[in-house]
Amino acid sequence: RGNSNRVPFFPTAPLASNWPNNTQASQGFVSGLTVFGDNVLAMSNDSHLYSLGRQFGNQRWRYQLEGTTTFPAAIQDGVIYLAYAGAKVIALTDQGSGAGVVWRTDLPAVVRTPFNVLNNTLYVGIGDGADARLLTISRSDPNSRQEFADPQSTLQMPAIGGSLVYVGADRLWAIDAVTLETIWARGDVLGVQTAPVFSGKGVRALSELYVADQNLQVWAL
Repeated sequence: RGNSNRVPFFPTAPLASNWPNNTQASQGFVSGLTVFGDNVLAMSNDSHLYSLGRQFGNQRWRYQLEGTTTFPAAIQDGVIYLAYAGAKVIALTDQGSGAGVVWRTDLPAVVRTPFNVLNNTLYVGIGDGADARLLTISRSDPNSRQEFADPQSTLQMPAIGGSLVYVGADRLWAIDAVTLETIWARGDVLGVQTAPVFSGKGVRALSELYVADQNLQVWAL
C-alpha cells in the first residue's frame, strides 16, 4: 500500500550489482518480488519460495510448496502471506534459517489477484465470470471470511484507501472495508483493466483514485 515514493533524480546507467553472487534455483523465478527485513522473497517454478539475503544475495532459506505462483507475497506484521497452486494460501514467519507455518487454508475458487492487507484482514480476488468475488480472510483465523459477490468478471487487485476498498471488475465499486457494504458504484467505468491506484495525497483533492478501463479511458476520480 505504501509502495510509492519520490526520488530527487533517476539513477544513471550502468547500474552496479550489489551482490557478489546471484542465487540460482533449479528452475526459473516466476513471481513478483517482495522485500522486507533481511528478505528478498521470490517464487520459483521448482515450487519453492526463496528468501535471499538483502546484503549479499545469499540463500537464507527456501520453503517447498505443493505448487507455484506468479503473485508476490504480502507482508503484514512480519508474517508472509502467499497464494499458490490455484486456490491455496499459506501464512509463514521468517525464522532466520527457515520458515515456520502459521496456518494453511484452501479457498473456494482460484486466486486471481495478489493480496492487499488492512489491519487484520487480507483482501483477494477469486473466481471468474459470475463466480468472481472479493474475499476477505482474517489473518488470525483463516476460516473467518466475508465475500463481496457483485462483480461479474475477474477482479483486479483491490486498492485500499482509508476505510474503503476499491474493487475493479466489470464495474468499479467502493465498499466498506469492514462490512463490505457498497458505498458507491460507477456504472460508467466499464471493464476495469488494471488494479485501481489510490493516492492519499492528490494534486487536486485530498485523495484520488485512478482507474483504466476497456473503453480506452483512464479515470481520475
